[in-house]
Amino acid sequence: MSVIVVRSAQQEEPVREALRSVVSEHATVHLVRLPTVDSLDPLVKAVGPTRNYGVDYTTRCLPDIPSTVEFVVDRAASCVCIGISERTSTGKARIDPLTQSLLLEERLSGTLVVGNDVIILRKVEYDT
Repeated sequence: MSVIVVRSAQQEEPVREALRSVVSEHATVHLVRLPTVDSLDPLVKAVGPTRNYGVDYTTRCLPDIPSTVEFVVDRAASCVCIGISERTSTGKARIDPLTQSLLLEERLSGTLVVGNDVIILRKVEYDT
């Protein structure tokens, strides 16, 4: 099971990359949005997780990063994905406070992978 954190309804490419590179067919994906995102309906319609990637999905709004971490831990997600919001002038992914607080959470560890549009924490392990 994978969690994809969506910061904007316009994040089609990060979601597509996560679905292509991380999620196996027939898996369950949780698309988690923060309150700054009004709705994931346009994004889900454009990406088509079930139709185009063969995965089941849920959408959920969580109030903040600590709640998102709890969600990840409670579901024992194997991977967490978050879109790259910006890059440096040399093309490196800029780690903003949101990404840092989620992917560097002390209770989560795993393999950090930086893609074209998404940062992925794979093989997530939990420190209880």
